[in-house]
This record gives sequence, structure tokens and C-alpha cells, in this order.
Amino acid sequence: MQTLLPIVPADGVIINRMLSVVKRTEGEKTIWAYFYGAGLIFEHESDDLRSFKMYTSHLICSGQCRKVDIIRAFNVSRSLVNRAVKKHEKKGVAAFFKPPNVRGASVLTPDVLKRAQQLLDKGKSRREVSDTLEVKYDTLKKAINDGRLNEPVCFVAKGVTRSQRSAADAAARMGVGCIREAERVAAATGEIICAATQFEFCRDVSFGGLLCAIPALVANGLFDSVKKHFQLPKGYYALVHVVLLLAYMWLSRIKNSEQLRFHSCGELGKLMGLDRVPEVRTLRDKLSLICTDRQAIEDWRMELSEFWMHQNKELSGVLYVDGHVKVYHGTQTPLPRRYISTRRLCLRGITDYWVNDMLGQPFFVVSRQIDRGLLEALSSDIVPQLLKDVPRQPTPQLLEKNLFCTDSFWSLTVKVTVPVFSGVCGMSIGWHV
Repeated sequence: MQTLLPIVPADGVIINRMLSVVKRTEGEKTIWAYFYGAGLIFEHESDDLRSFKMYTSHLICSGQCRKVDIIRAFNVSRSLVNRAVKKHEKKGVAAFFKPPNVRGASVLTPDVLKRAQQLLDKGKSRREVSDTLEVKYDTLKKAINDGRLNEPVCFVAKGVTRSQRSAADAAARMGVGCIREAERVAAATGEIICAATQFEFCRDVSFGGLLCAIPALVANGLFDSVKKHFQLPKGYYALVHVVLLLAYMWLSRIKNSEQLRFHSCGELGKLMGLDRVPEVRTLRDKLSLICTDRQAIEDWRMELSEFWMHQNKELSGVLYVDGHVKVYHGTQTPLPRRYISTRRLCLRGITDYWVNDMLGQPFFVVSRQIDRGLLEALSSDIVPQLLKDVPRQPTPQLLEKNLFCTDSFWSLTVKVTVPVFSGVCGMSIGWHV
């Protein structure tokens, strides 16, 4: 028990409360001896840098001391200690005693250069050649830059540049960007239903990354049922063009139609397969036609919510309801005041209750101008909608047969447990199916 006490040798340098190091001379050698309390645990010569790095990094990695203790006790640089600890964590103790890597024979021998040239002539990329020949990518790159290997020039198709498109859009006779004149005349006379979607090969298109979002929009069912609930008269822009433009605006952080005036209409049109996007006034007119029927909007919203629930049935077993207040800055409607936790003020606004799955993906939202609290919103709007849309609901026959079966646990939980938990959690609630 005596060796575990914090007893430091008289001529020792303190590393921390229990560790110390003593420097002593034995003949012509200078030895560093490490003590844990009064017990000797390790020693090495003072000029043995490998042993010093190995053991000090071992003490740090095992939690016996900190990096700053080694730096202070031995007066060494922080970078030396950090490199030693990193090597110990990745490669272990043996890495400190391995011989250093020295430059060997040339990797790109004449035979390897010949095989690499053959692969490059076949159209293989640099990465594929380096992986095939098991040669480092940088080594192959240096050989190409030095002229030892000849990389064939790939044919690059010439696309229309942005400056060329801007000049063509400005020279259009029917307006900026209206270069598909025949289709616009046909749409104005009612000879076609809408313009055809035709993508062109273009270079340096603004917001070109939005095209990567089209598969995600299709997978989320954005275009599946839109024609079922909404209709637009014949014209150059179809309903799918308007919906796609709204999705592009949301992804590009364009908050309203007025901000479209500050973006190139022709560039956004190329992303939709058209010559240009609709003018702000045209977009407003088409949105007014779509938003006339409030019931159609609600039906489309609930159909999308049901589609998302049935698309991921395993995620709809745990649902979360979060309440958020959307501040109203206008003066036309005197909405009641609500407490905004982020601002610590009572401001006028609308309360939105978002229903999300267990990963936070939204199913639907309930907006309330006059809100009586989460419990009332659950009982009147949210829970009835969930009982109708959530998949794998128990049938009445199954409930009558066995009230405490696994499938009936959802109905019991919703009716009984939700009010109890909602009183505890406030604006956030979750339940299990």
C-alpha cells in the first residue's frame, strides 16, 4: 500500500499527483526513470526518443496523465506530443520501433508504364488505372505531367454557354427569353394543351443542382395526384410546370413570386425544359386559379400525408406532435397574442401543430388562428385524422375478438394515454403503436 501513496522522490520532477520522473546518471549513460508513487514503472536512456514518445503517449492514452502534464514536465512541444499520441492510437506501440520508410526502386518500371499507357488508350480514367496497377494516384499523375505517359484528349460536347443564352434571350421578339415562338402562338390560339418539356445541353446553368432534386420530388409523390385535384385551362404553362417552379423556388430560397424578378427567367426555364419561367403576373394568375378551391387543397394535402404514411409504415408507429407559433406582422387581422419562447415576448401569430414520424419527417400540419391548446387540437383535429390515415389499424372484428391484442394497442393508446402525456410534455408529444 505504501507504493500507491503520492510519494515523490526527492530529486524527481512531478508529472501529476501520482507520476514523477527522475533523471540519474549511470556511468556514461543518463537514465530517465518513471515512478508511480514510490514504485519504479519504466526507464529509458535520455537520448532514446522513440522510447520517450512510446511511453509518454501510452501514459496519456491509458488515462494516467494529460498532454499538458507531459509538455510541462519535459518542456517539449505540443506538436511532438500530439503526433506521438496519434501514432499510438492508430498503430499501437510497435509503430514507434519500425524502421522508417525509405525510397525503394522505381514503381513505374517500363513494363508498368506500357500497361498504364494501354489502359489510358482504352479510355480508362486515372483512378481506374491506379487501382488496376496498384500504383498510387499521385505517382501516376506525376508520370502524366512529366510526359512519360500520354493521356488521350477526351471529346467534350460543346454546349451553349450562359453568355450565348443571355444574348439569345435578350434578342427574342416576343419578350425576354421567349424563343419558342411557334409553341407560344399555338398555345395562345388554343391549338395545344401546353408546351412540351425539352431539355437542352447547356453549360454553367444557374441553380443547376436543382435537377438533382427532381427524383426526390417524384419519390415523395408531388406530381402523382396534383392533376386529380387541380385543373388549369389550356396555355403555354401546364400545371406540372407551376408545381415544379414552386418547388424550385422553395429549394432556391426564393420566398415569393416577386423575387423572381431578380433572377434570370431563361436560366430557371432551362431547368424545367422550357425557354423561360412564367412572368410574375402570369404565375400569380395561375396560383389564384389553383387556390380558389380550398377543399381541393385540403384533400391534396391529406392524400399526400396518407401516401407518406403508407410509404414508410414502420416509421408511422411512433408519432410526434410539435407546436410552433408563426408570428403575424400585418395589421389587417387582430390575431390573439401568443408567447414566443425564442423572443420571450407575447406577439400576435398563428399556431401550427406539426405531426412528424420518428425521424422528424413531417406528415401534415394543423394551423389555428384561435388556439385553445394542444389537448383540444389533439382531440378535435390531429387524433381523428391519424386514426383514419395511419396504416395497420385494427378492424372492428379484431377489436371485438380480443380487446388487448397487439393491433388494438394503438386505439387504446390514442384514446387513453395521449391526454395524460400531453399534459406532461406541453407542446411535444409521442406515442407508440
